[in-house]
Amino acid sequence: MTLIDEMPEDQRKLILHRLGSVRVKQIEATIEDGPKPLPAMASGDKIRPEARMTYSVGRFYQASLREMGPNRAKMTVRDEPPTPANAWLEVTTAIDKGLLIEPTFSHKYIADTIQFFRGWSAMWAEFNKVQGQTARGRFIFAYKDVIQGTVK
Repeated sequence: MTLIDEMPEDQRKLILHRLGSVRVKQIEATIEDGPKPLPAMASGDKIRPEARMTYSVGRFYQASLREMGPNRAKMTVRDEPPTPANAWLEVTTAIDKGLLIEPTFSHKYIADTIQFFRGWSAMWAEFNKVQGQTARGRFIFAYKDVIQGTVK
């Protein structure tokens, strides 16, 4: 039995979703088997003065949390496309930065959607002629079509 198998089902699914099975196996390989004593706290532990132990599954869980980190963008599996709203947010963030050439996006579907509009410059030339919500709607409809495979 591996360490990921010892986790509660909801945590196991979350870790596998966010890190993927390959990275989980790499983390498991770094964890020493069996219990280890925890170092005493600097000021003394008056609540639990007895010796404390840490177990391999707990160390695995902590290592997984550190790997996921606080950055939400790192938490998604790289193969899963962002939601249409998040894809639009990436695009508008790039234009707000004043990028004149097409930037690199988190998923190829975003770049494919931009190509649907004949490229970065052509898309923004078209979208500058309409109101923001209309541009957003056009992008999201095209993005959904790209995800579903109806547009190539």
